[in-house]
Amino acid sequence: MPLIERRLDKSVAFLETLALIRSIQGDESFGRAVEGRIVQREVIDLEMQEVDEAIDNICQRSTELAA
Repeated sequence: MPLIERRLDKSVAFLETLALIRSIQGDESFGRAVEGRIVQREVIDLEMQEVDEAIDNICQRSTELAA
């Protein structure tokens, strides 16, 4: 399993655990800050992947045009 997939699986599992603890304790604010950081990190990572792919495409096209 690729690294990103494992990390996403781990993050989802952690978010599910937070939700379960929140419902058991009846405290809707429990872990919200951590949850927000996890989601932000994953969104940033996805955006960086898109940028990397765009750069790779530009490099490939410029190499093809130069040949």
